[in-house]
Amino acid sequence: MPLGLAQYRTYTSYPYYITRDNNFRWGCTKMPGIKAAKSTPMPTTLFAISSKAKNPGAAWQFMKLLCADKDVQQELMKTNMGSSVLPSVVKSKKTQNILDKELIDHRNLAVKKLDVITKNGAVTPKFKDYNDKLDELDYKIQNALKAGNLETQLFNIQSQVNQSISN
Repeated sequence: MPLGLAQYRTYTSYPYYITRDNNFRWGCTKMPGIKAAKSTPMPTTLFAISSKAKNPGAAWQFMKLLCADKDVQQELMKTNMGSSVLPSVVKSKKTQNILDKELIDHRNLAVKKLDVITKNGAVTPKFKDYNDKLDELDYKIQNALKAGNLETQLFNIQSQVNQSISN
């Protein structure tokens, strides 16, 4: 069963996991996919600054501190169960030490493997009504396939969906 990084780090560091699932050997494997296509799902946390912020300059500086400061990102690797966005932090000896302490069988997740996974991860687009737009797109494509005019309708379908997303 595929697990996200946070689930993997949390579950394998839990001291009593052996009593529940002692017949399993946990490992970290890149998801299969088409060559040169990103296929491993990578959920992300997004930050934004409101256009109505009282001090957008300070908000921008704070956002940069959270995302680009190596010390802050290293601390997140220690206290958070996800991964840093900075490759230098992901590949650091400090990160490997963190993984070694929390994972029972630390050979399964080394910083090199984590770096490859994060570099090749696919981020699912997140915007308002994403699933509704996906269903709408699927419905329109299925109708065009049934009518036998997919090639002629594809441009119109794409234009309609792009227009509805931008509104």
